[in-house]
Amino acid sequence: MRRLTLFVSSFLVLFLEVSLIRWMPAYIRLLSYFSNFILLASFLGIGIGCLLANRRRNLFLLFPPLLGAVVLAVDRLRLEVAIPSSTSIYFSSGTAQQVTAVESTMLLPLLFISVAALFVTVAQRMGRELASRPPLRAYTINLLGSLAGVAAFALVSWLELPPAVWFAIVAVVAAPFLLEARWPTAAGNLALLAIAIVGVVHQMERGSLWSPYYRITVHQDRTDTVVEVNNIFHQSMAPVDQKEYFYQWPYTVFGDTFDNVLILGAGTGTDVAAALRHGARHVDAVEIDPVILRLGAQHHPDRPYSDPRVTLICDDARHFLRTTTKRYDLVVFALIDSLTLQSSFSSVRLESYMFTEESLRAVRDHLAPRGVMALYNYFREKWLVDRLANTVTLAFGEPPRAHVHEDRAYLAVMLAGPRLAELRAPPAPPSQFFAYGQPQAPSPARDLARDPGVVPATDDWPFLYMRAPGLPRHYAMALVVVLLVSALAVLAAVRTETGSGVVSRRFHAARDEVNRAVRAVMGIDVVVGIAGDRVGARDGAREHARRGARGAAPPLDCGRDPVRPAGAELPAADRASGPQ
Repeated sequence: MRRLTLFVSSFLVLFLEVSLIRWMPAYIRLLSYFSNFILLASFLGIGIGCLLANRRRNLFLLFPPLLGAVVLAVDRLRLEVAIPSSTSIYFSSGTAQQVTAVESTMLLPLLFISVAALFVTVAQRMGRELASRPPLRAYTINLLGSLAGVAAFALVSWLELPPAVWFAIVAVVAAPFLLEARWPTAAGNLALLAIAIVGVVHQMERGSLWSPYYRITVHQDRTDTVVEVNNIFHQSMAPVDQKEYFYQWPYTVFGDTFDNVLILGAGTGTDVAAALRHGARHVDAVEIDPVILRLGAQHHPDRPYSDPRVTLICDDARHFLRTTTKRYDLVVFALIDSLTLQSSFSSVRLESYMFTEESLRAVRDHLAPRGVMALYNYFREKWLVDRLANTVTLAFGEPPRAHVHEDRAYLAVMLAGPRLAELRAPPAPPSQFFAYGQPQAPSPARDLARDPGVVPATDDWPFLYMRAPGLPRHYAMALVVVLLVSALAVLAAVRTETGSGVVSRRFHAARDEVNRAVRAVMGIDVVVGIAGDRVGARDGAREHARRGARGAAPPLDCGRDPVRPAGAELPAADRASGPQ
């Protein structure tokens, strides 16, 4: 067993790290935008744990109560990060659950400290195992265990398994270390883990679906089927005639004459239903989240994904644009706004690269000679509308036709492309629209008076929702507090360990091994990601080449449960998973 302890402890550290990064933002609103604080906290905890490896007291025995405290706090406190600034936009409204808003400069450091303390307990054991072996062998075993932890979490995510399974894996892996204590202590700690997993985590996730990106809940609100992600309203499913006007507006402006339509960010299918309603001969619906695609296939009242004219494509929109050779009469940006980051190593949101100059140029290059692009969303701030309009101007060489509803959260609708030249006069914007959860009163639109001074978004600076380049004040303040806490914690750990303020050479080596292992895991993750992207691009190009040769093709694979070709029957397990 001793030969495996370093491997198992390394597995536990990495698996727990990615589990918390995925789980905590699903319940603490807006933490999705700050998940790198959890990553930094785990790094700090790992470092301090290794510094305390030579300490006689076994800190691992504190792991179950600390994990239980974190789980209980997330469940009961219902915290939300409060952002005191309008220089960045965070989508947070739309759900009626009661929460307690806490200033970001307070909540983020508190979460940082709690997560770091949790990792101190598991990393101390890993540090002991590192220090008891020759450095090269210890490094190799540590790296293999870390990679196994990351791979295991990738597998459970691909299988769409719920968090109760994640934490059950954590408990099983931790059990051998807990059983080394005296029986009453070991039994009590195992009972605490069981209560935390079964009594809290499992109860929290009831009625939830777990996609690769979100915790998703579905419920019925009168005639609308509402989809929430990470406790935030995301979209609703209703007949297209009951939805806002902008879904059908491009077709009415140009007279229902779009044969081939591309929907980017198709979601549950309302934009697709609008295209079918207005006579589109073929629609390619691109959506990155396979669970949301399945929900649309199951629950949308217009059944757009059952129409044989529709091809469902589960893919990143930029990747699709890079690999397809098709041209379209209409390309629609379908209310694209994500509620999470691309990864925990980044501050870029999932859809940020969709609205850059380079992305819009790719859309322009895939328009037919008489093609047009439509972009609409609730943008919350005037400067964000200006940024998008300026970016469209750079990409298309001329300003878009755009109007704004200022009293409807700056709903903006933009049209761009060569077909605009056929319009003899600007289209008259409508005076009212229907919207889920909003008054049905008239809301007159105004032509956009664009501010050309707002910086456009590019691949080099894709921060769409940040008003100007720089570090947001609330983020900087929270980061300063975190740095101070980190410095004090490291100094305290060093003094506790050595008594004289000098860290032993042996534990310098152990700490360096941990740092190298973390960097190696991140490096391998990047290499694998790049390799996967290259393979995906190659396969995607072949797929789209075949599609061009045959005229049609089955939709791309969406992971564990690919979305079926339009019109195919869903399996019984999926048909039964209706709103909870």
